[in-house]
Amino acid sequence: EVQLFFLPLVLQMMNDEAEECRKFVSECLTRLTCRVSANVALSLFDYLDRWHKGTNISLRRASLQVFGIFAEGRSDFKSQYQTKVMECLRISFEEFNSTWQDQYFALVSLEKIIKKHPKTLRDENGDIWAGVVSSLLAEHLWVKLTASRIVWSQAATLDPIQLQSSVDANLFMKQGTLYE
Repeated sequence: EVQLFFLPLVLQMMNDEAEECRKFVSECLTRLTCRVSANVALSLFDYLDRWHKGTNISLRRASLQVFGIFAEGRSDFKSQYQTKVMECLRISFEEFNSTWQDQYFALVSLEKIIKKHPKTLRDENGDIWAGVVSSLLAEHLWVKLTASRIVWSQAATLDPIQLQSSVDANLFMKQGTLYE
């Protein structure tokens, strides 16, 4: 039954011209995902996974946006969905670099995930971090701004005095990212 609401809400969020409407629909989706059972949430997540793997660009973008909503709404996100979402985001940074919209939606979802689970980037293997850093050089301002917020959120947690010896500084000291 929830699927009857889910798809129209996602379509409304993707297609509405009014920013305020998209914001309220996003909040509605967040509340919806947080209130459904784990089995129903898994079936909704399966939709997102299939959309992301498909060839329809609009559905890929929708999945990227709703991944972030899942991170905000599901308390079991880290244990149930995070690994799969991070893999999808990694693929997005590798495959979709030609369009600013895909980069932007992937970055916004990543930013939402980081807000709920701050050590996410430190726990993964670095491919996503490289995508974030390369997004700093993107042509579109929204992509650059979102990437810089993510970099700042990670840098703000580090003690500059302990930077060289900190395990958390690995994101910044790794060859090929911010350190050259």
